Amino acid sequence: MASEDQPRSSPVGGFPISKELSHALVESMPVSVIFKDLNGRILFANQQFCRESGRRPGELIGKTDYDLFPQDMAVKYRCDDADVLKRGGVLHDVERHLNVDGDIRYVEVFKAPVEDAQGRKIGVQVLFWDVTERILADEQFEDEQKQIQSLASRIPEIALRLDRVENDSRARETMNALHEALTRTSAVLAKFADSGSGTGRES
Repeated sequence: MASEDQPRSSPVGGFPISKELSHALVESMPVSVIFKDLNGRILFANQQFCRESGRRPGELIGKTDYDLFPQDMAVKYRCDDADVLKRGGVLHDVERHLNVDGDIRYVEVFKAPVEDAQGRKIGVQVLFWDVTERILADEQFEDEQKQIQSLASRIPEIALRLDRVENDSRARETMNALHEALTRTSAVLAKFADSGSGTGRES
C-alpha cells in the first residue's frame, strides 16, 4: 500500500500528479471550478467560485443550482449536466450567470463528465469565466452593423429625397428670379406709362 508521502494519482509522462498539486492548479487558475455529483449537488468549489457566489466553501457543499440561481438559469444548467452525462464529451457554451451583486453576467463554460476508476460516470466538472465585456462589445458591433446595413439599404431612397430637395431649391430660385424680373418689368412699364401720359397732356 502506498504511503501518505507518495503521489495519490497516476503519474503523467513520468511526472507524478498528486491531489495536492491538482488542488493547487485548480485554485491558481482565474476561473471558477466546481464538481457536482449525479444529483447536481456541489462536492467541490474553488475559491474563485466562492468569490463569485459570495459564499464560503462550507456554505456551498451540498447545494444545487436551484439553491444558488434563479429558476430559469438552474433549469438550463441542470439540463446541460444531464446532456453531458448522457452523451459524454465536453460541452462548450456561453450562458447567463448571476454574480454576488445580483448582476446578470455572461460566462464561457466548459462541462465534462467525471468518471471513476471503473469508467462509471460519477458527476460533472464545470469550468467557467466571465466574458461579459466581450459579449457586450460583440452585441454593440452587431447593432452598429445592422444600423449600417439599414442605412445602406435606404441609400436610393435618401438619394431620391435629396434630389427632390435639390429640385425644390432650384424651383424656388427660379420663382424668385422670375418674381424679380416681373418686378423690374412692372417698374419699367409704369415709367413708360407715366411718360406717355405726360406727353399726351402737353399736346
